[in-house]
Amino acid sequence: MNFNQTLKGASIVLVSSILAAVSFNANASGTEWTDSTTCHLLKQGKLVSKSKCSYEASMASNMSFSYTGYSFKLPNNKTKFNAEISANAKTDKNDNFIEGRDGSLVFDTSITLNEKPAVIQYRYGSSLKVVPKSIAAKFETGAPKGTLQCMQQKSSPAWEICAPAQDVSMGGF
Repeated sequence: MNFNQTLKGASIVLVSSILAAVSFNANASGTEWTDSTTCHLLKQGKLVSKSKCSYEASMASNMSFSYTGYSFKLPNNKTKFNAEISANAKTDKNDNFIEGRDGSLVFDTSITLNEKPAVIQYRYGSSLKVVPKSIAAKFETGAPKGTLQCMQQKSSPAWEICAPAQDVSMGGF
């Protein structure tokens, strides 16, 4: 799924959210930008390459939907990694939003890397060791400087693309 297809889906979700959520303020917001960072390509947790890379990013959200997408391009201009995270509020059979015990909406989350299911994890930049989830869970307001945010496909976990967490924000786990 490319960004335009995702935006079409987001538009459909937004329209249905406005219709279904009369009591919610469904104001949508979104932004796009391009930038560069340092990409780390890992194979089985070991550094294969570390180089400047460019990326295009986009974010969109409303009360019941959020989307974050990054398209990383490595220096050879041939290798691209498309990372996408989306979350949609769950609804019951009557299209009413499902709420958790605390009253907040319950979301279905999708994380993909090059259109395949993926996982996100943090690594310490100096050692490349995985940050335990119990520690990473405290990064809600931002990971410490020097921390890498990484993504790998579930079906091919040997390879990971990582970037400094202060440069990119690919969402939760």
